[in-house]
Amino acid sequence: MRKGAWLLTVAALVLLLVVGAGVVGCLTESSEVSTDTQFTIQVSGTMGLQYEGSYLGFDGKGQSASRSVSGAVPSRYTVRGTMVSAAFNKQSEGGTLTVEIFEGGKRVAYSTTHAPYGVVSVSFIRE
Repeated sequence: MRKGAWLLTVAALVLLLVVGAGVVGCLTESSEVSTDTQFTIQVSGTMGLQYEGSYLGFDGKGQSASRSVSGAVPSRYTVRGTMVSAAFNKQSEGGTLTVEIFEGGKRVAYSTTHAPYGVVSVSFIRE
């Protein structure tokens, strides 16, 4: 399966799992909603490794949104909500790609791949 098709498949599965579970919310980088938590998505691994993917944020008010990104290791994204999910894929055969989710400075979820054009998918729901 081509790397782009693999990423779309993973992103669609993550979205289906979230929607199927009845979790809804909103991705925001600037709104201050008192019931939401600030999450940091940290992309690390082999310095300069190129990646692309998307992340989703959800709040408890029935809204959700996603953002597609591409970049190079290291990178960091900040979102607010009650749940966050991310899927990224390597744009090369070599190297390591790690994605971590932090809540209040504490790592709450992570995943790593060493596979050629590998995909990393990670999610966290604040209870």
